[in-house]
Amino acid sequence: MNLFKKIVFWFFLISLALSFIFAGYYFYYKSSVISELETQSKIIETSYGKIEYRISGKDGPTILYVHGTPGGHDRDFPFGEGYKIINISRPGYLRTPLASGKTPKDQAKLYKALLDYLKIESVFVFGSSGGGPSAIEFSILYPEMTKGLISYEALTKTWANRPDGAESLSKQSDLQLWYIFKIVELMGIETMVSFLMPNPSNQEKVLANEVQSNKFKDNFWSIWPMSLRKEGYENDFKNYLNLSLSLEKITVPTIAIHGDEDVNVNISHSKELSSKVKNSKIYTIKGADHFMHFSHNKEIKEILDSFIKDIVKSSY
Repeated sequence: MNLFKKIVFWFFLISLALSFIFAGYYFYYKSSVISELETQSKIIETSYGKIEYRISGKDGPTILYVHGTPGGHDRDFPFGEGYKIINISRPGYLRTPLASGKTPKDQAKLYKALLDYLKIESVFVFGSSGGGPSAIEFSILYPEMTKGLISYEALTKTWANRPDGAESLSKQSDLQLWYIFKIVELMGIETMVSFLMPNPSNQEKVLANEVQSNKFKDNFWSIWPMSLRKEGYENDFKNYLNLSLSLEKITVPTIAIHGDEDVNVNISHSKELSSKVKNSKIYTIKGADHFMHFSHNKEIKEILDSFIKDIVKSSY
């Protein structure tokens, strides 16, 4: 065997070995993530189907956290201190089957069944982004169970201004997204933040806060693996192409919180809600985008705390 053939032979063997190592690491990483997700949550069977949930926090008012698009029970509530949080996986996400509720109204019925199972009589409902429609439907269907509705940068009408490439996200394989995310992660937290937040001022606010920087990193990975969220994600897109909600039927105390630089869900959605819901209030977060819970966390937390405390106080 001449020198050239030896080089080619050893190059082939090394490449093959590296491929096996890479594949082994990837599948180990993926199975570990899935195992951890399943360990954190529980599944119950209701009359409307199965639903996956996780409860965090012990004391304080109870908040039903309805995550956005995409998401799951692992999408941590960003203002959780002082509250008991019911994190759910909406239908089509993680271990909640899409058959448990394809429409926002059916999803709301599923949430009610979960609360009945948990023997929880009433909650504050926090609808974030793509979780807004089913949170709104819950408040309309079950006002007696809804202490207050918090619409957080939420969809309230047809999603006309979707970000470029958003629809194709579910077409990416888990391996492709993992590879992209790992490269971005290796480039550092600065790159991760700039990847999602267009405003340099907001980037600086996140990077200057170690707690929020770490939470941002966790949030960055919270859509992975996408294969376990694909059905819910694509169902959301289908529902929100022609979304019609009876906002005027909302009778519970309501606030809308939205950033005026949100390019994912335009602030017009919150303005639509506040214009149709009597005695509701809209809070505009100046200079904030769709990830404002990292850059403007303290400001938003104060708004949320004040809203909830006033309602709790008035109920005594």
